[in-house]
Amino acid sequence: MTDLARIERDKYERVWAECPAYKRHSPGLRHAPEAYGWFCMTGCASLIDFGCGDGRALRWFADQPEAQRVHGIDIAHEGVDIDRHCLWDPIPAGLHTDFGFSCDVLEHIPTEHVDACVRNMAEAVRTAAWVQVALFDDTAGTQGDWGPLHLTVKPKSWWAHCFDRYFKVVYGVERQGRATFLLLKAPPRLMVA
Repeated sequence: MTDLARIERDKYERVWAECPAYKRHSPGLRHAPEAYGWFCMTGCASLIDFGCGDGRALRWFADQPEAQRVHGIDIAHEGVDIDRHCLWDPIPAGLHTDFGFSCDVLEHIPTEHVDACVRNMAEAVRTAAWVQVALFDDTAGTQGDWGPLHLTVKPKSWWAHCFDRYFKVVYGVERQGRATFLLLKAPPRLMVA
């Protein structure tokens, strides 16, 4: 784990411990049914929740009858049995799944590591990913001395370009300050000399 990853992990452990408002808010849980509807999960489907936080959305997915294997990863551990993992580090092959879910996570990533995170997400999912990013500065960062939490505040078009390098963007909409994308796993791009 790099020094920056340790700093981010420690920051989020403090936020989870010291900011009650952060614990009350679960955009992942609120949007899990929408993502689930897009995935049309069947039979042996598996899902990974990238940046699962306290695991509320993760548990919701696990309760669905079609979800055979549900896994969560997050840089900080918040009382849920997950893999502690930095998203800009390669995701272990044992955690690769059919579908990926990430809700209000990528804006927390330092801008210089966003591409690696998206690449790692694409490598870890076989079929599709549902991703939502906040397009605004956070308010939780002002409630403590840990600094801003949204480190990459960019417009929807910027995010679409990031995703387009590794996925086929089949749906993208902006609503209430957030951009939501459905991303299909695109075949590898051919290199032309």
